[in-house]
Amino acid sequence: MTKATSTQKHLYSTIVLPPQRNGQFGCSLFVTFLLSLIPYCTIGTFQFVNWDDNIYVVNRPEIQNGLTWEGIAWAFTTFSNSNWHPLTWLSYMLEIELFGLDSGVMHLTNLALHGLNTVLVGLLIQKLTESESLAIGVALFFGIHPQHVETVAWVSERKELLGVFFGLQSMVLWQEYVIGRKLRYWFMAHLLFLFSLLSKQMLITLPFLLIVLEICPLKSDAPEITWNRVFSAIRSVWCFFALTIFFTVAVFLAQSSGESIVSRHILPFWVRLANSIQSIAFYFFQTLVPVGLNPFYRHPLSNISLELTAICAAALLAGVRFLWKNRNQPGILAGALWFVGTLVPVIGIVQLGSAARADRYVYFPHIGLFLLLGSLPVIQRHQHIKTVLSALAAIAVTFSLLTYRQATIWRNGVSLWSACLVVDPDSYRGHDSLALALLADERIPEALREAEIAIQYPENAFEGTSYTTLGCAQMFSGNTSDATKNLRKAIELRPDDYRALINLGYALHDSDLMQAKQMFSRALEYDPASVEAIGNLANCEAEEGNFSRALELLQQAMEINPNEPRLKENFRLYQEAQKQLQ
Repeated sequence: MTKATSTQKHLYSTIVLPPQRNGQFGCSLFVTFLLSLIPYCTIGTFQFVNWDDNIYVVNRPEIQNGLTWEGIAWAFTTFSNSNWHPLTWLSYMLEIELFGLDSGVMHLTNLALHGLNTVLVGLLIQKLTESESLAIGVALFFGIHPQHVETVAWVSERKELLGVFFGLQSMVLWQEYVIGRKLRYWFMAHLLFLFSLLSKQMLITLPFLLIVLEICPLKSDAPEITWNRVFSAIRSVWCFFALTIFFTVAVFLAQSSGESIVSRHILPFWVRLANSIQSIAFYFFQTLVPVGLNPFYRHPLSNISLELTAICAAALLAGVRFLWKNRNQPGILAGALWFVGTLVPVIGIVQLGSAARADRYVYFPHIGLFLLLGSLPVIQRHQHIKTVLSALAAIAVTFSLLTYRQATIWRNGVSLWSACLVVDPDSYRGHDSLALALLADERIPEALREAEIAIQYPENAFEGTSYTTLGCAQMFSGNTSDATKNLRKAIELRPDDYRALINLGYALHDSDLMQAKQMFSRALEYDPASVEAIGNLANCEAEEGNFSRALELLQQAMEINPNEPRLKENFRLYQEAQKQLQ
């Protein structure tokens, strides 16, 4: 392969293209791109699911009007959902601006980003190693691995896809800068890293990864690990570190604003450490044997198994021993540090939310693990190349089929949470969320049954949201008395649960209109942009003959969501009623 000249290196739009190489690598990369899409062939028919999609997209009034100056300002200043990811918000706004609120379009956008990320992985590994076969292999398994389904098939995980999309481009351009020392590559690498962090802060460990890749040269002509280059590598990435520090503070503030960080009093350090050990072991095992994948892995809390932790710790120590024996193999060492190092922000030492771990967390770390596996001597021995290729092809086909099957569970909320309960029948989150999904599908008896099961779990019994779910199911099944009791219980546990307040307003509407109004008004104190609460308060005002106030409220609701036909219809009816009174 001839060496490309500097004039052959280009940057087109936001997709980084490598120097001109032989056509075989380009064709192989294109085929890999297509293979990464095939397991997701039905994704364009998927619906939004009742897991963050409602608060990120469906019921998020700030993005419903598409790209507006007000929306852009909001995106850069909000810590909504305990996150700060303005570019992710802008991507949703752009889609709604162009296509309206369309779940199929949003899923296809996710898939397109995943396909492009697969290509970028291939380009990056080729640039790091100059091995086209290794690059294609790593890219292929990145593109088809079942653990990546959660990231691709879940609209709310757009942030992960965008963060990796920009982060991979930053790494490619940084390698160009390391080779040619041209200022434009330095500038673009940092700009794209900034874009990555503005999408999601998953890649805040990127400066450390760049140092690892500097001291572990992966090209065949420089196989020696150069520990003496550590300090020069640190100096060269100082600007990356500055961005990392700034965004680490920003994400801490964002997570703290929503009380997403679990207190050490609730989850002691030893429990976090034990869960982290288990998580790394499970991530590795499920990479090799991707079965038992679950949207929600329950955290065992203080009931965590010390025996299982010991087994996982022993397995990890065996892995450390293997690394020590192969410490002079740059590909193995760099891959291991890439995998473990980029998991650090989400490994659970700082516990965010109630899950023990999540498949989406290995989307970027997997690149390092696939690099490690591809660098193993058994893969590199050319005398066994036919056997190795046959085995890899069989594994790739198996993974593709598993990915197709795993993707189908994300087609809607009912299928998602039903699959969760197949893997973990005692999932308190699964039963509660399945009840909500069934309610949305108007399958009331099934929803009521799931809600009654959910409320029996201690984790739900102290959560107001589960009483809200049960109250809604009872209300729609005609049991207003029990519905009112459970909705009041939900509000007692969580006074800011605006969903409970709105539904209690529904339940009280026929018997106590004044109290129903109070519930809708209280809901607006906690969620001023709730079109549902505003619309129902307007209906109460109209029933009392106060059409002027009703029209004023509906006008307010239509400014938030101008595309809701029921608001327009009620506005027309109340205008006519007001004219008749005059």
